[in-house]
Amino acid sequence: MSSDDGSIGHLSIHNTQFKHADGVYDTIRLGYGLTLDEHSDDCSPKHVLTKQLARFPEGQFVAVCEQDGLNNGDPRGGHSKQVVGVAIT
Repeated sequence: MSSDDGSIGHLSIHNTQFKHADGVYDTIRLGYGLTLDEHSDDCSPKHVLTKQLARFPEGQFVAVCEQDGLNNGDPRGGHSKQVVGVAIT
């Protein structure tokens, strides 16, 4: 994943945890062409993710991009982590 300054962050794959729920939901909504402020019950809200993790936790994955120097657009810098991909069974 590239930032505005052209640098590339570190991409890692993790088993999904409940802490990733918002990122999973946002990624799926964007994949279906919805904006982040549009609600959709079809895009795995948190209660669906909770059930998936309870049934088969080792079968859910997230791709997380980590970047230093950017903190959600804050010019003061920092460290950001963002879910950029999901695999759901």
